[in-house]
Amino acid sequence: MAKENIYHLGGKAYRVYPLKAPWGQVRLVLKEENYMDGSLAVMAFDVAGKIPEEFAVLTVNLCNPLQDETKAFFDFNNCGYLFSQLCKAEVIKPLPVSACSGFCTYQLCEWDKTKFVSDGI
Repeated sequence: MAKENIYHLGGKAYRVYPLKAPWGQVRLVLKEENYMDGSLAVMAFDVAGKIPEEFAVLTVNLCNPLQDETKAFFDFNNCGYLFSQLCKAEVIKPLPVSACSGFCTYQLCEWDKTKFVSDGI
């Protein structure tokens, strides 16, 4: 991986994903966090500028028993435009399960957390 595709944040080297948003290109780093129930939460930071900026939480916590340390519901309501791009990058793999909250339907995905951090430098 080229050096420009790695970003150091909090003592770790993260992969940078250049992705398309409705307003233009973003350079996102994905960071693993956890919801209060211990299930996976995925934070995205835009690292295009000098200071990393919180971009979005890419997951939603629906308190579903299928959620765990690798499976989480993708936030289609706020970040649907990133879904196919993250599938293509093999960061997420859609599973045949969806759940509703309010007027939104969310797809359960398997998240490959090894794609968050860089194996180089």
